[in-house]
Amino acid sequence: VWMQILKNMAYYSMNLSMSLAFVIFVAAAMPVHLKHMAKVCFVSLIMSPLAGIPCLLDFPGQALSIRAVLSPSISPAVETIWIFTIPFLFELLAGAIVTAVLSVVIKGCTSLVGGAVK
Repeated sequence: VWMQILKNMAYYSMNLSMSLAFVIFVAAAMPVHLKHMAKVCFVSLIMSPLAGIPCLLDFPGQALSIRAVLSPSISPAVETIWIFTIPFLFELLAGAIVTAVLSVVIKGCTSLVGGAVK
């Protein structure tokens, strides 16, 4: 039982460190709108376990699939590009979509509450 707890904690810390690395990478790649990017990255990291497609963020499985299809000479470069591009796009798109939806919902709720108070 304790070994499983240690494995779970190791997986959690690895997942957290990789998430932090992706946030730093996204913030460094887009230095113009850091405040917006920080909001988008934070929301997308919260939403990542709730991604509707289970294989969307399965990078080890995707890397193995790439390795099976491509030749061994170009496979490592393509895997590296894939593993860094997909989380980057997921953070940008999922975070932006969820942030836009949340802002509309919050504005709607505050206008309803503000209208009821008057």
